Amino acid sequence: MANLGAPSQEYKTTTVPRFYSVWDRLYAQNSGPYLLGNTVTYADFVVFQALDNDEAIGVTVRSEAQRHIPQILISIPDDDPTSASANATSHV
Repeated sequence: MANLGAPSQEYKTTTVPRFYSVWDRLYAQNSGPYLLGNTVTYADFVVFQALDNDEAIGVTVRSEAQRHIPQILISIPDDDPTSASANATSHV
């Protein structure tokens, strides 16, 4: 988390919406809730990590660009001890 700096305006307005849109299209292509169907894969964890990093630096896109991304990948509640943000604050 310490490596995550303040996001640029271009990152917030161009990069994030573009990638969220790509991920949404990929998730929409399959019948399962995950990227490759009914089983969670490494790719889902990569998407989750990117979404979690964006949330940690204050960049979130709550829009049509996320309608097919599984809710569990978009956000894990902070009260969940397995969440990245909970783990980051518990070690401070």
